[in-house]
Amino acid sequence: MASVRPQGRLAFIRAAQSVGLTLGEIREILALKGRGEAPCAYVAGLIHRHARELEERVRALERLRRDLERLARRAAELPRRPPDPASLCHIIETAAASRPGRPPALRRGLRRGGPS
Repeated sequence: MASVRPQGRLAFIRAAQSVGLTLGEIREILALKGRGEAPCAYVAGLIHRHARELEERVRALERLRRDLERLARRAAELPRRPPDPASLCHIIETAAASRPGRPPALRRGLRRGGPS
């Protein structure tokens, strides 16, 4: 990309970031171009992978939303109790007890890397 002006290179970097590409991925695209290779097939693969990862994160967020809605309904139905010195919050503890072995939705992968 040596023939591309710095403004064009910067505009490309910003555009690539705006569609979710990481700086490492952008660096690889620029390296491919710098070696005289056409990076578009590589970019298409990245975009496809990012779209799949986004879909997985959306599903994880939808599961979390359903879990939170269920927990909110359950919390509204729980009797008010005086503070228990051995308990932090009976709403969370009751929810955890009702879901043995099932990891909380928050641990199912809401990080950028997708579900874990």
